[in-house]
Amino acid sequence: MTALHALKNRLMQNEDFAREYNQADAEYSLLEEMVSLRNRAHLTQEEVARRMKTSQSAVARLEAGNGSPTIKTLKNYARAVGSTLVIRFSDGHRSAS
Repeated sequence: MTALHALKNRLMQNEDFAREYNQADAEYSLLEEMVSLRNRAHLTQEEVARRMKTSQSAVARLEAGNGSPTIKTLKNYARAVGSTLVIRFSDGHRSAS
C-alpha cells in the first residue's frame, strides 16, 4: 500500500471527511462522464452548445463544474450528446479503496 493510500484510508475513518470526499468524488465522476459522452459522440463544445441553444462558454463552465446546473440543463446536455439523464439515490456508503 502506498503512503497516499494509507493516508486516504486513515482520513476516511473520519465521518465528516468521508462524506465530503464522497460528495466531491461523485461530482468529479459526473463531470468526467459528461466530457466522455461528448467525446464519444464526436462533438465539440460548440456543437453541443448549438444543440442546447446556449453558448460554448456555458458548456465549458458546465463541464468544468462551475455553478449548480438544474436538472433541466443536465437533461438538455444529455440529449445534445445523444444520451439520457438518469438520477438515482445512494445510501452514501462507499468503500475506501
